[in-house]
Amino acid sequence: MSFKDLWKNYIRTGESQASIQPTSWKSFLIEELETVHSPEEQQQPAALQPSEIPAELFHATRPPLLSAIAEQGLRDYSDFSRHGAGQIGVSFATELTPLEDGSFGNLVLVFDGKELAASNQYIFKNHQDPTIDTKEAEVRVTMSDSAGDSGSGIDSKVDALGTSIPFHFCKKMIFLYPVPKFELKWLKENYPSVEIQVLKQEKEENKE
Repeated sequence: MSFKDLWKNYIRTGESQASIQPTSWKSFLIEELETVHSPEEQQQPAALQPSEIPAELFHATRPPLLSAIAEQGLRDYSDFSRHGAGQIGVSFATELTPLEDGSFGNLVLVFDGKELAASNQYIFKNHQDPTIDTKEAEVRVTMSDSAGDSGSGIDSKVDALGTSIPFHFCKKMIFLYPVPKFELKWLKENYPSVEIQVLKQEKEENKE
């Protein structure tokens, strides 16, 4: 009788199985290692290869948070996004269309996926949140343990800070609402290296 059978009998009957000679404990370990897996490990997707990472990654947020994001970068466990907030890694959509209704925020920041990949500081994985009914294709980005900015090896409290993606990887801002001219002027003066696009204004102009 195997260790596993002895354990089942003990659970079922509550009686000691000490008098029964089990088979090799090595066989038991091999059997268990082959059959017991963590559900989280089984469902964990493989990291994307550099060639699989989209050139543009979209992160929806709200305009009042822009200054904080520009200063601190995108971070997990923050309120910068209504999608994926408080979870490990920073959430990005791989397409703009699912975000255009503004349900995740009426400012979409476009990050350069290729530059992020080339920095060798991040791990990219496909992700689909089962609690959210959306067709949005999501990529979850986490900081590599060996990343120079991760704090790895310095202190466990530093590592617990999570993932941070500097704002200099942002190449475009897409506003989903009409933006006054004075505000556009201010944005261009304060973020000269970032392209600014106003989606609704452009669509209305195209209709005319």
